[in-house]
Amino acid sequence: MKYDTLLIDIDNTLFDFDAAQDIAFEKVLEDLGIPYSEAIKQKYLETSHSLWKGYEEGRNSKDDIWNKRFVITTEGYDVPYTGLEMDDMFRAHLAANNIYMPYAEEFLQAVADDFRLVVVTNGVSETQFLRLKNAGITDLFELVVVSSDTGYAKPHNGFFDYAFDRLDNVDLSRTLILGDSLTADMQGGINAGISTCWYNPKGVENTTTIGVDYEVHDLRDVLEIVR
Repeated sequence: MKYDTLLIDIDNTLFDFDAAQDIAFEKVLEDLGIPYSEAIKQKYLETSHSLWKGYEEGRNSKDDIWNKRFVITTEGYDVPYTGLEMDDMFRAHLAANNIYMPYAEEFLQAVADDFRLVVVTNGVSETQFLRLKNAGITDLFELVVVSSDTGYAKPHNGFFDYAFDRLDNVDLSRTLILGDSLTADMQGGINAGISTCWYNPKGVENTTTIGVDYEVHDLRDVLEIVR
């Protein structure tokens, strides 16, 4: 086999985060008594994206995300909750709605016995572990690395140093990262000196300067790369 260790992102790689996020957001609005509209959804998406981008780039902390995104989104509404309380509601709904990306289950079954599998994800440890548990796949992974535990977000080297420090006898030349984000997963893999595989199910154009070793539109195609 060309590779023996696979670092795998969760959101929009294994789980359809966008679909789960839509469900969770609508449920939070129900909890808050706020009517759903495309306008408020778009406001949330833009706010969350901006805060996450700032976190990945080291311009703000993860706490800024949890404390601010729903405060900004619900500005103008009378809500009796703090930003963190609203975010807790959202993440609870998110963890309860795991939706797999196409062929993700088949992919995991195909690699589970032959590869060292490691989750690498930006997020809240409690939420990400609960999502894996609810999906019944925690035991497939030798290690689960979440940015809230490491003190760093992908693509920072500190995130990957944290992971490799906890993996015995890891050979970076035989390690590959699989993820959907060019700026977090692929740039992180480049920074860490490992091979990169960009999961691009929608076939979007890479308009960045970030190069990748492999690009797939179907998770089943990863099997041909790693074996």
